Amino acid sequence: MGKFTTSLLVFVVLLLLPSCTPTEPINVARVTATGTAVPIPTTTLMPSSTATQHLMETPTLTPSATLTPSITPTPTASRTPRPSITPTATPTLEPVEPLTISYPSATQLEEYLLAIPTGYFHTTSSFEDDRDSIVRSFYYRGLTIAAEIIYADVNGDGIEDLVISDELLAAVFLWTGNEYATPFIIVGPSWEISSSSQTSVADWTHDDIPEIIFDYLSDFWNPGVRYDNWTRFIISCQGVECHIAWRGLLTSLTDDYNLGGITLIRATLQTQTDDQQRVWLEYIRRSFSIYNYNPDPQWWETWLAEEPFDTLKVFTSTVSSFAWNGSTFELEEEKPITNAYIVNENAILEAEADSMIASITAESNHAADGLNDVCQLFVQDHAVGSVFGCKRNFTTVAWSDIVGDQQPEIVVQALSAKEPHDLNFDLITDISCMHQRLIIYEWDGENATEVANVAGCVVQSDLYGVRLVDYDSDGQLEIMAASSWFTEPVCYPEPSFSCWFEFGYTNQIFKWDGSKFELWAEVPEETE
Repeated sequence: MGKFTTSLLVFVVLLLLPSCTPTEPINVARVTATGTAVPIPTTTLMPSSTATQHLMETPTLTPSATLTPSITPTPTASRTPRPSITPTATPTLEPVEPLTISYPSATQLEEYLLAIPTGYFHTTSSFEDDRDSIVRSFYYRGLTIAAEIIYADVNGDGIEDLVISDELLAAVFLWTGNEYATPFIIVGPSWEISSSSQTSVADWTHDDIPEIIFDYLSDFWNPGVRYDNWTRFIISCQGVECHIAWRGLLTSLTDDYNLGGITLIRATLQTQTDDQQRVWLEYIRRSFSIYNYNPDPQWWETWLAEEPFDTLKVFTSTVSSFAWNGSTFELEEEKPITNAYIVNENAILEAEADSMIASITAESNHAADGLNDVCQLFVQDHAVGSVFGCKRNFTTVAWSDIVGDQQPEIVVQALSAKEPHDLNFDLITDISCMHQRLIIYEWDGENATEVANVAGCVVQSDLYGVRLVDYDSDGQLEIMAASSWFTEPVCYPEPSFSCWFEFGYTNQIFKWDGSKFELWAEVPEETE
């Protein structure tokens, strides 16, 4: 995915101290991993052969270029002497003194990490030019209240190793018998407004040896637009060294408040073995965009980016297969699952049943909350219910028997920007996501009775936020709605810390009780 930029980057001068004793005690959680670690629920694990060993070269810093100024002589003056340039020496990494304590205290670990040259730090960026600025912005100052120590055998030698999980950092220490090898350290930049990370161990290679999983969230804003990107790093350790075996984008959400739309990329990741006991990583990516400018052509067809922003653009979904070669997951095949397509509109603003006409009017809110419309339902030219936020080109009205009483109900389904406002700029509802709303009225020939008014966040390429479905197969339709965009955040009491959260939701099920639809159950999300 293309690199996002922020309007302000603050780089802090890196201060590294050879040792540091915190003024306050540091409470570090310690976890001993026993047996094979359990991966994320979407991962299927089966036994496989043991991975072969691979030793990664010690990273070195890129040498500075030698500069040769170009000075052009003039016909009336003697040649200006070239200045003397002293070549910059190629920087080298100083050897790191080994840590010889197998179960160090939090203070000992902190002092050791603070003394490690930053040249040993790996970063979340795939661009080498970004490495130094990321390390400077990270500005490591010691273990935080989020720090956790995990003990697990991550290189298959039968001896417990040490993994540190901390805010924007993961560090892996491999025990060699009497000391730890030079640690593998990965850090994420802190120049985003609200970046965060989490670290775990799980067996992704089917050899009963867990890998280290480093998930990084970059969460930042431009004026009127918010970007949330989740990237996964799978770190493999063999012998006395570790390396990144796979990296990839899991989710990217662009929340465009100005236009009231989104671009959403979601990927699923699972590992499996084939008949020859080869280990594969399957990466399936789906994405769409609506009411959002300038999709990144790196992720989808350029011609789609040229389509009007108010159309629904569903991009080509792909499946990528990565084969485990004993060291890394190597891409062997990428193929499309579904082709890209455009939906210009899905609008039905008038419907008739038994000579009764239900219609919807839509007026622009003049960008009171971003680009959106204010809709009103009418039956026979009489206003029914309150106004609601909508996108007129993705709003429908219909007559349909929903509750099974042999009488048609009025069914309204409307796409809307987040936090819609009315024509007086007053907030209609505080739902903080682009959403679909489903409103159902019973009609007795003269009067309308509201029996459902449910909204759900847009989470799928068919613009699903709320839908009618016979969830329990009892012959009676239920309403299903996506509860939110994000899981419950994990936060720390210190205000300078960012919360960890993921893109995810539950489906709320509303069941007909004879007079109205009531919340009945919450179930996990469905994968497209």
